[in-house]
Amino acid sequence: MMSTIMQALKSAGTFNTFVKSLETTGLDATLSSGDAFTVFAPTDSAFDALGAEVRDVLFADTQRLTNVLKYHVLAGTYLQADIDSIRRATTLEGDDVSFHDDGLRVDESTITGTPVTASNGVIYSLTQVLLPEKYLYQPT
Repeated sequence: MMSTIMQALKSAGTFNTFVKSLETTGLDATLSSGDAFTVFAPTDSAFDALGAEVRDVLFADTQRLTNVLKYHVLAGTYLQADIDSIRRATTLEGDDVSFHDDGLRVDESTITGTPVTASNGVIYSLTQVLLPEKYLYQPT
């Protein structure tokens, strides 16, 4: 039997911070459901590259973290051929991500490796966390 998105993320061993974040926000249940999703999963090194200050701001606010994580997920299964043929797609967060370089880049992040197909969708590995500026700053 094929793994769910969450099972595949956990077994990969390179998405530990992403998995922990999904569990913290409750989005792990969504990605374990029968609904189909496309997940752009930042690696642990992508989270490390954010730096301590940015990570602290991100992880200090569960709603902010939830929104950032939702920005990494599309409803439905987008295979590489689908991504190659579109320029933008709306995330669960509500904003669009853009695809560049024949589907090899999402916003400013590069897709690496082979996509992983799960029973409820597909996972793409990213070299950077997708972080819209509106989630970087503390509200005043």
